[in-house]
This record gives sequence, structure tokens and C-alpha cells, in this order.
Amino acid sequence: MTTLKERLHADVVSHMKDRNKIALTTVRNVLGEIETREKSGKTPIVLDDAQVTSLLQKEAAKRRDTARIYTEAGSRSGPQPKSRKPKSSKPTCRRH
Repeated sequence: MTTLKERLHADVVSHMKDRNKIALTTVRNVLGEIETREKSGKTPIVLDDAQVTSLLQKEAAKRRDTARIYTEAGSRSGPQPKSRKPKSSKPTCRRH
């Protein structure tokens, strides 16, 4: 039976072959979080599947909370100002 980290490493290869950039970035970020946690103490540790799952649940909760905050901040800011058309880069010359 493979560990969760081994499956994530296999997913990296799969997403690279499929050229799925979003999924590849997501899995790489997840693996980065795991490696950061493993190396963050005085002595390196190896997280088991239960610890990896717990870590990912905490990280997902942080991201959901951040997304909620941004969404609420956007809805409180009121109507967005309309963007102006960009001015032409050509100089205008009026002849009389």
C-alpha cells in the first residue's frame, strides 16, 4: 500500500504528462507544505498519513477562511468604479 505522500508524488508526474498546470501547482504546493512541516523542527520528522491528512485539513481551512474574508471585503466595498477607456497613444493634432 502506498502512502499519501507517494501518491502525491505520482500525481505530480501524472499532471506534468497531462500538462495540467493548475493541478500540478496545487499538488506541488501541498507537497511543499508537507516538507516544510517535516523540516520545521529541530530534528526532521516524517509525517504519517494521519498527520498529512490533518495538516492538509488545517491548510484547507486557512484558505477557505482567507477566501471568505476577501469575498466579504469585496462585497462591502460597494460598486466598483467604471474603468475609463485607455487613451490613444497617437498624438492628436487639430488643424484649424
